Parts: sequence; C-alpha cells; structure tokens
Amino acid sequence: MKPSEAKFLRFVSFTLIALYALILIGGLVRATGSGMGCPDWPKCFGKLVPPTSVEQLPENYLEQYVAKRKVKNERIANFMASIGFPEVHDKIVAEAAVYKGEEFNAVKTWIEYINRLAGALIGLFVLLSFAFSFRIRKQYPGVVAASGLALLLTFIQAFLGSIVVSTNLIPATITMHMLFSLLMVGALVYCIVKVRATQFAGAFSHWDLNKVVWFNLIIGLTQIVLGTQVRENVDVLKANPVETYTITERLLVMSHDLELHRLLSFGVVIATIVLFMKVSAVQTHSIVKFAVNLSVVIVGLSMLTGIILYSYDIPAFAQPIHLTLGTLLSGAHLLILMVIWHSPKVAPVTVS
Repeated sequence: MKPSEAKFLRFVSFTLIALYALILIGGLVRATGSGMGCPDWPKCFGKLVPPTSVEQLPENYLEQYVAKRKVKNERIANFMASIGFPEVHDKIVAEAAVYKGEEFNAVKTWIEYINRLAGALIGLFVLLSFAFSFRIRKQYPGVVAASGLALLLTFIQAFLGSIVVSTNLIPATITMHMLFSLLMVGALVYCIVKVRATQFAGAFSHWDLNKVVWFNLIIGLTQIVLGTQVRENVDVLKANPVETYTITERLLVMSHDLELHRLLSFGVVIATIVLFMKVSAVQTHSIVKFAVNLSVVIVGLSMLTGIILYSYDIPAFAQPIHLTLGTLLSGAHLLILMVIWHSPKVAPVTVS
C-alpha cells in the first residue's frame, strides 16, 4: 500500500472510530439532560472555554440567552417554512420549551462542551481525509465524492446542532441529527472498503445474501428511528412527571412506538440468525464473517440493554449504550454490503 493510501485510511478510520465515540457521548448528553448545558452555539455561555460556576455569569444570564434564542428561532422557523417544512415552522413558533431558560449546571455544561469538542475533532479529521483523497483519486474513483459527502454532512450536522440547541431540543431536529450521523458512517465505511477492495478477494456478491443483508440493514434502521421516537417521548414525560406511574407505563399509553420497538426487536434477532446461517454455509472473506459475528454479539447486547431499559424504567446509563449498539449494527451491515459489492463476482462455495 502506498503512503498516500495508508495516510488516507488512517484519517478515515480514526474519524469513523471518533464518530462512534461521539454517538455514545451524544447519547450520554441526552440521557443526562445535558443538551442545553450550553445555551448558545458555537460558544458556550459566550466563551470558548465554559464557566465552572454560576458566579462567572451575569445575574440575568437566563433572560439574555432566551432573548437571543428567540431572535435566532424566528430566522430558523422562517427558513424551514421557505424550504417546505411549515409544520416545523409552526412547531418552533408554538413550542413553549423553545423559550425556556436553562439553569446553569456545571456538570451538564461540561458534558455538552466535551460533546462539542469531539464534534470539532471529527470535523478536522473529515477535512483532512477529504484533502488526502485528492492524492489517490486516480487509483480510487469515488473516494473524493464519498469523503466530500462526509465533509458536507459534517457542516449539516453542525447546522443541525445549532438548531437542536436553539430550539431547546425539539424532537424532529434530534431524529434528523441521528440519521445524518448514520449517513456519515456509510460514507466513511465506503472510503475504507474502496481503498482496501483488493484485499477482499474471496468475498462474493450473491443475490440471496445481498437480499438478507439489505433486510437486516432496513429493519435495523427502522429500529433506530423507532427508538429515537421512544426517546423523544421519554423527554416529554420527564418534563411532566407523574408520581403514580412509571415512565415505561406512561410510554405504553402515550403511543405505540415502544410496543412496535419491542416487537421489531424479535424481527432483528430472527434476521440476524438467518444472516449468520447464510454466511456460515459458504466460504467467504474473513471480514464478512467477522462483521456477521460482530452483528450477533451486538444484537445480543442490544437485547440485554433493551430489557434493562424496559424493566428498570429507562435508566440513564443504559440509554447511550443501547443507541450506540444500534448504530454499530447498521455500520456492520453497511460494511458487509460494501465488501461484497467490491469483491470479484464469483459463485459462493458451499461449506460441507
């Protein structure tokens, strides 16, 4: 492998690892209610390094940041309406939580600040990956476009992050934030597989296997969307506590999202077992078998954390783990698909 290829791979691989770490940190931010730990963006309480005590802030800091956010939200709402999302405009304008001030909490502020630092670090490595992709563009067509897409998504994520903070975590923006993270995962996985495609001899592109992997990917993404919606409902219920009922009990009454999420988890288990059996029955590249075995482990851990979440009334520590496992599963499915797409088109050899 040429030095330029190795350098590109290092930056992309580190970015992918850092992105998953950021997803875990982002889940921690939500689970601890730290999303409004910094009421402004991109600075935190108007500083590059946030304060450590409320004494470092002016007495009317709540009113100051709410007033600034109100002006910004009017611009955001008008923009969303202009691009064809009038319901988002109405949501921002009507949502009382948008104009609610957040009392300073040093722990929450620094959790959110670390989340932002991790995002900035990823942005830097995506930019470097894009720059180094031009050195290998002739050997590997497509890496410039894929790394460029990752860079574009980084800017979009930063914009969405600004909206998430300004709108006080309106649910629709949070879901979009998650889905764009998964698009970034796909772009980065593509870059890695494209450069290392010659090493995947022995993997195969087989219609039946492709169909099973696609089904696993789609059902996994559906689970992520449903899980995000469940988490959004949790935020609403936590803001309006009722002593006589648990959050889980209230979730079941509030919508069918939790029931669908639980029911679909059995579909994920069955789909994973079918995928495992399909791959075990043929000779293929070790990276495919590794990704499938990893999927089995991830699904097992996801079921365990899901049981903990349901049985113990959505404990905070299990939420980011459950979310990160779901995104790791989608990453594994994308890796399998891209490896077999880039492998020589040969018939699979059945394992006797």
